Amino acid sequence: MNLKNTILKVTASIALAFVAVSCDDDFNTVGDQIIGDVNFQNKTYTALPNAFTRKFAKVQTSSLPVYALGSYVDPVYGKSEYNVLTQIAPPNYNPAFGGEPVLDSVVLSIPYFSTRTDQIVNEETNEITNVYELDSVYGSEAVNLSIYRSNYFLADFD
Repeated sequence: MNLKNTILKVTASIALAFVAVSCDDDFNTVGDQIIGDVNFQNKTYTALPNAFTRKFAKVQTSSLPVYALGSYVDPVYGKSEYNVLTQIAPPNYNPAFGGEPVLDSVVLSIPYFSTRTDQIVNEETNEITNVYELDSVYGSEAVNLSIYRSNYFLADFD
């Protein structure tokens, strides 16, 4: 019983100390450390914005999920051309290709977004043909895709 009374007195003393400390009247006023008065004046400043577009020679766009490719003629801003320069990033470095490796093909995957709009079923062969509409293509002209070799080495420190 004596231990129980001692624990109760200690707990009550600690609670009383917390209550006494929390009732401190030392309020901090926001902004009382600022020297001088606040001096606001209602004045009007009118300016004409100077907006312009600027062509960029090169922009590094590593690891973007979407790329712009092709050319687009805007009636206001004029013609914009978008090209992609890329290099192979092998999954591991120092691969072994043997004595005299020969490159027989290259696969270039250009991702695009599309929505399936129709499905055509051939009754004779039971073959299904899906019809897609491209989402991010501007215009309906034919695409002229050219691939060139560049001797420019892409690196993070360039």
